[in-house]
Amino acid sequence: MTTDPVDLVVQKRFERKRPLLPSLKLRYPTDSEMKRLAILAKVVDRSSFDQHVRGIILDAHLFDASLRNISSPTIRKKLESINKYALQLGTMLNAVDIGAKGSAERAGYLLEINLASFTFRQEMVLVPEFRFLLEALAAAASKAAKSLTSKRGPKGGGNNLAFDLFVELLLQAPRQRGGRPWTNYKSADGKWKGSLLEALKILKPYLPENFYPAVANLGRSVDRIKSKFISKYPGVRL
Repeated sequence: MTTDPVDLVVQKRFERKRPLLPSLKLRYPTDSEMKRLAILAKVVDRSSFDQHVRGIILDAHLFDASLRNISSPTIRKKLESINKYALQLGTMLNAVDIGAKGSAERAGYLLEINLASFTFRQEMVLVPEFRFLLEALAAAASKAAKSLTSKRGPKGGGNNLAFDLFVELLLQAPRQRGGRPWTNYKSADGKWKGSLLEALKILKPYLPENFYPAVANLGRSVDRIKSKFISKYPGVRL
């Protein structure tokens, strides 16, 4: 599966949040519950699968903390502020770059001399490079702000994008650990059944409060998430 740039950013951001996790005091399924999950996923290597499930629970808490109670107007305001100040700082740097003459150019010279004492990429970083980065930052902030169209935050199954991301990780777990795909189907009596729903029932107590969508048929929500994931990554087998 080709890594999507968006997915890579998400992965990197959550990796940076891991040092904050001790304060969450997470709880994990008991040994008997982990055993049941492994049986449902038909996984032989319990140790690696158990660790994988713990990682998914951990990520679910991070997703929830980052994505709950999101306001598009607030996001837009912050991005527009970043755009504004990045452009202002870029203008200030331009005013002290080579060619400014007199005190302004001297200020730029002293700035670059002191910047040389910081290690960024094992080489010196001069004013023009910072200006380039600030221009890119301003452009990215402006583009991100314009991409916000709704008055509320991003939605997923049951209006919870964090739950969607959690289910996507859970769907991939058996395949990644040598097991068999979870089952999730609508039976003849119209009820949703399968190993995935049983797994979700086991995991629920160890996830954030009100994490699961308040819907009548959880199986239908999960099926929609699975369909969206497959359409995004058609080569992946779940």
